[in-house]
Amino acid sequence: MATAPTRSASPASPAGNWRRSRETASSFRATTCRSSRTGTSPSRTPSCAHCETRGSGAGDDRPPGPMKQVFIDPREGVVVLDVPAPTRPPGWVLVRTLASIISSGTERTAAAASGNPIRRAIADPSIALRVAERIRRAGVASAVGAVQERLARLTPVGYSLAGVVVEVDESDGGPSSVKFGQLVACAGTGYANHAEYAAVPRNLVVPAPDGISPRQAAFGTLGAIALQAVRRCDPDIGETIAVVGMGLVGQLIAAIATRAGCRVIGVEPRRERARLALDAGWVREFAEPGSAADAMVRRVAEGNGVDAVILAAATPSDDPINWAARSTRERGRVVVVGDIGLDIDREPFYRRELDLRLSRSYGPGRYDPTYEEGGIDYPRAQVRWTEGRNIGAFLAMLGPGGINVDRLVSQSHPIENAAAGFAGIAEGKALAVELTYPDALSLAQPARRIELGTRREARPGTIGLGIVGVGTFARATRIPDTRQTRGVEIVGVAARSPGTARRAAEFTGARFCVTDPAELIADPDVDAVMVLTRHDSHASIAAAALRAGKHVFVEKPLGLTIEECREVCNAAETAGRVAAIGFNRRLAPLTRELRVWLESRSGPITLTYHVEAGQLPADHWLLDSSLGGGRIVGEACHFGDLMAWLIGWPPTTVRAMAPSPIDAANELTALFGFGDGSIGTLVYSASGHSGLGKERLLGARDGGSFELNDFETLHFADERGTRRVAAGADPKGHRAIVADFIQSIQTGAPPAASAIDGAWATAATRAAVRSARLNTIEEIAL
Repeated sequence: MATAPTRSASPASPAGNWRRSRETASSFRATTCRSSRTGTSPSRTPSCAHCETRGSGAGDDRPPGPMKQVFIDPREGVVVLDVPAPTRPPGWVLVRTLASIISSGTERTAAAASGNPIRRAIADPSIALRVAERIRRAGVASAVGAVQERLARLTPVGYSLAGVVVEVDESDGGPSSVKFGQLVACAGTGYANHAEYAAVPRNLVVPAPDGISPRQAAFGTLGAIALQAVRRCDPDIGETIAVVGMGLVGQLIAAIATRAGCRVIGVEPRRERARLALDAGWVREFAEPGSAADAMVRRVAEGNGVDAVILAAATPSDDPINWAARSTRERGRVVVVGDIGLDIDREPFYRRELDLRLSRSYGPGRYDPTYEEGGIDYPRAQVRWTEGRNIGAFLAMLGPGGINVDRLVSQSHPIENAAAGFAGIAEGKALAVELTYPDALSLAQPARRIELGTRREARPGTIGLGIVGVGTFARATRIPDTRQTRGVEIVGVAARSPGTARRAAEFTGARFCVTDPAELIADPDVDAVMVLTRHDSHASIAAAALRAGKHVFVEKPLGLTIEECREVCNAAETAGRVAAIGFNRRLAPLTRELRVWLESRSGPITLTYHVEAGQLPADHWLLDSSLGGGRIVGEACHFGDLMAWLIGWPPTTVRAMAPSPIDAANELTALFGFGDGSIGTLVYSASGHSGLGKERLLGARDGGSFELNDFETLHFADERGTRRVAAGADPKGHRAIVADFIQSIQTGAPPAASAIDGAWATAATRAAVRSARLNTIEEIAL
């Protein structure tokens, strides 16, 4: 393995706390207690004959093996697959899972993901329209490949687990003081998956208090959802609260509200669920929806209505929220937690002046990437209860004398039998299902690489290609185009998501998949690396591959800063390897013909490039300057580069304007001056609609004019008259730019677009943004 964990956990002795091992940290394993499923945390057991020090049991010298993870396959439903272990990003925590919880909410997600794709397409006509558009633009084969890839895509599931910290940057001083070897609760869809190992952002990892077991700690996320709902209710001691829906979250809401000094009643059609809460002392009484619930409210609230209703049901019906309005006293509160219908009858809400409140998941910080992935905690003085602190507060309610969540577990299955657990939820036989995981003596050291095929002799002249990053664009465009290119074989795939890495490798026929790009780069069968990751990692991965002696194709932009671009260019020059960038528009059929037409000009020319890029969600990663660089650096580099290529000179100056300085990174109009005196105007709009075409390029030379419309048609008008040229196959040059890269490796010819071209594009777009913000004319230089 290319990268060893920072720490590896092991108890120093059966009676001691979990400590750092002084052995070489080459294993992810952390010894656990076989009896910890229902007992106390293995790190706090006073004396346990089951706990063993690493090195004392069989299996310690086992070769690395894949980990198991639960996915939803659109064709097969719930599957458990062997996948590579995740790689821990900086500031995150790697956890070896001891227990995770399947809830009915997870099961509904699974059902939605595994539904028949054809039926989903019929229900959502936009899916069929997208397929038809792809057929029109890229052909039937491309569309069929995209559909097949989509049908094979895996969805990881799970969001609430407990485990032991096996890798963490202890020096970064995170808010939750996570330490190596601690029992922790982890949260987050896409992070706290049902898997033997999980890489989780620091703010979503919370130490478990003394005296609770892994199973109990695994309820941390679910408890935070319930606790946030109670906080939104803002109850006073002695108030009467009705909880509608006694599923898993409803049970926890009732338990928390009761501990807060409230009198809780339940509304639930399934008597066994309501009886569970009654027997636990979490509700005073319960009734089924309808007249029985109405009578209960009248009796308990003495005809005045309850103080608050918390809706934890899951139904498209509007009945729960309208019942809540009729059952709540004047100026009472209605809190919505579950996914219910919200076609509200205004009259009772208005007459009683009710507060309608929605409770958002685990609490403040949810859906904020700067909190969840960026690790930026909210100050306690301003936000007392974040999602992380909600998890911690709920965990403090567990243990001896606290909320007994063990009684909520209907079934327990090893991860290998996860399908049975999901079936129990789907069939209504289980309220919560625990998944258990192997202990240290039966769990081989996980690997961040798994082999999917045998190594075989490469065909003479064939380039072994490793692909890093398999996002939407990679899956839909770059990978299918690469598979149709002669002289290249995809031998390995790297992706941060273990399931994505495996399925992409299967789809491409790769021999292996990894979650650490360094492993792929180090493989001797990899001659070239294609970097298709998020923008912020382009330059570092490309430079590392070049320094390792690999040829590199990197998607635009080359880097987000000039310094990053220089690093790649210097690495390419030192290594003597091809460093190409994905400026595919240079090799589009119509732009190649246009360049020939422009080459006969007698002097400088003028170009106008209008791009209607369309809007992005405000939280899209591309708009984050540290991740995507903004749309001008991250996307508009394409268009500035194409103008420079058509003119044949790099830009030297730029004067730009934006709707406002704060918008300059995402929308502007820029006037570029080029070395031969030519002028290029780029209008990059992010506020319109691309229904009239996304890109339109106009220009003139020596009495002639041209108009390029969305790379579909090119019109010329000159002394010979007018003519129209249609694009034909590969209209934007996606397939051609990949073929050019492979040919460049094989022949030694320079690529159509090199790292130097990428550096100029980044320099030009950064200067344009700076010009728009400072209201200046900026020089462009490397």
